[in-house]
Amino acid sequence: IDVLTAGAAQRGLPIVDIKRPLLSEKNNAQLYYRSDTHWTAPGAFIAYRALMDRLNGEGVSAPILEAERVTFPDRPFSGDLARMLGAPERVEEVTPWVLIEEATPYDEYESDDFVFDAFKTRIIDTGAADAPTLLLIGDSYANALMPFLRESFSRIVFTHHQLGAFDRAVLDKYPSDVVVLEMVERMLAHPLAPQNVDGAANAE
Repeated sequence: IDVLTAGAAQRGLPIVDIKRPLLSEKNNAQLYYRSDTHWTAPGAFIAYRALMDRLNGEGVSAPILEAERVTFPDRPFSGDLARMLGAPERVEEVTPWVLIEEATPYDEYESDDFVFDAFKTRIIDTGAADAPTLLLIGDSYANALMPFLRESFSRIVFTHHQLGAFDRAVLDKYPSDVVVLEMVERMLAHPLAPQNVDGAANAE
């Protein structure tokens, strides 16, 4: 991630480094599950705020969810680490979840466009007046961002990055005010090589 961040800065590409804000808060809240590889809700909220601060700094006019409207009550949870380690039983823990005061209502549906490994494209409409639209090309980490992103965007299209080889046709299919590529660091072992409509790798 440090190499990617440095390379992006040299090329003038906007990148959000989530590592530093997470490290600065790791002693104040449980940011990752103990039984799972993903962010908890507090961890995702830190990532959301870092993303929105950067977008606003880039001139994107989008409302940012205030921390005062967010609480993190505990709930039972069982994650994916036991399965990945070959354990015969799931491991349950108590972790922070998310509640948002006066959360924005929304409609959500799935599309068979750009399906990857049974991961379907999701379209979320909030109808929020004067809020921009978002195309989020990401992975399972983005799921925890959704409750927060719904407070900032009028429409969210969420499709998988396909290990860096997503179809560039998604940009034309779902034109949006903001496009974000979210990728967990371990996926950077795969080359970022988006495909053209005809399936050929894009060299740009």
